[in-house]
Amino acid sequence: MKQKASKIFWGILLLLTAAALVLYGIGESKGIFGMPMHKMLFAIVLSAWIISKILFSDSLRERLKIFFPLGLLFMVLETEIAKWAGLPSEEIINNWIVLLASILADIAITVLIPRGKSKGKHFNFSFEGESDHRGFGEPESYDKNRFSESTVYIDASKTKKSFVENKLGETNVYYQNAENIDPSIPLELTIVNHMGETNIHVPADWYIVNEMSCALGAVNTRKNIASDNQVRLIVRGDNKMGETNIGK
Repeated sequence: MKQKASKIFWGILLLLTAAALVLYGIGESKGIFGMPMHKMLFAIVLSAWIISKILFSDSLRERLKIFFPLGLLFMVLETEIAKWAGLPSEEIINNWIVLLASILADIAITVLIPRGKSKGKHFNFSFEGESDHRGFGEPESYDKNRFSESTVYIDASKTKKSFVENKLGETNVYYQNAENIDPSIPLELTIVNHMGETNIHVPADWYIVNEMSCALGAVNTRKNIASDNQVRLIVRGDNKMGETNIGK
């Protein structure tokens, strides 16, 4: 239910953003309290982004990482804030300083606050060894990438359940030791890909079962070729505003 509400929430935000861009493009200036309509819409979108992080994020750390949208909100409303505060200049502070400071603040939250538990769709897992099985079970390997390019190697002969998270980056996943697998036991992989690209490289004779959900992005799966004693790879997880390619 929470995931469905989050999708609806983001869908409304994207529509408001589109409307704001159109109004800005045509020079629409009518608004409320002397504020242009496109600014009002951008302010609503950014405010809703902040609220969504507080309501829908999976951990305390993610809920506190709101400085970047707060910085963008300040940049949108800077002129109005200066007027309301009676300041002599409409530029309170350089926008690049605001942007850099907000990014550094979010990075500081990431460094200072432990990851804690993840409350994903299929499992709950933490580095402290606590786990709450939810259908998919505890992963045997866990890899995370943000804002960069990464490569993940999974030993298929030893690891049956894996988890890979990619946000705002590019991740390539490779399965190794494929010749030493018991085909009667399927491999399971959970992918969380948000606003990034994740590529899963598997042998050509594997059978891929795609159970991923997708919102405002694409999940591409190669065509399976049926044969005897095939290794089955079950891929679950979420793809939001990104691209996931399974079976490259």
